Amino acid sequence: MENDLRILYYCSDWKSQSFTETDWNTVTLGSASAVSGTQYFRKAFNGIPSMAAYELEMNYKFGIIAYINGAEVFRDYMADGDATPSTLCSGGYEAYDYRGVIRPASDLDGTNNVLAVELHFPDAGEHAIDFDAFVASLASSTPVDPTA
Repeated sequence: MENDLRILYYCSDWKSQSFTETDWNTVTLGSASAVSGTQYFRKAFNGIPSMAAYELEMNYKFGIIAYINGAEVFRDYMADGDATPSTLCSGGYEAYDYRGVIRPASDLDGTNNVLAVELHFPDAGEHAIDFDAFVASLASSTPVDPTA
């Protein structure tokens, strides 16, 4: 993914594919100063034909929930159920690192997809954002015969 993600304060439908991003600000990752409160990110991306699966990896330390096209696909250090902007995470790792999941291509909608991620902190204090993410497409190198 490119280094630009979209960030905004909470809106109820922020993770859906149909959400209009006119109120979002573009940030270049690594340039954001310390922030407080839950942070929300979105990024549109394209799939590829004949995908078997995709790998989603995110660089984070505290609580995270990730969505593809509005459906939750990953959660770490967050209690079950809906999270609000005031929901605190239940813990965190010692250091930032990439963690993620491999999911079936059926999560994706052809070429029009949206990754939406919410980051939650353990307290209301200020925290530096050191977040990044990538989506890798996994497909067979052998051509698929649709008649077989």
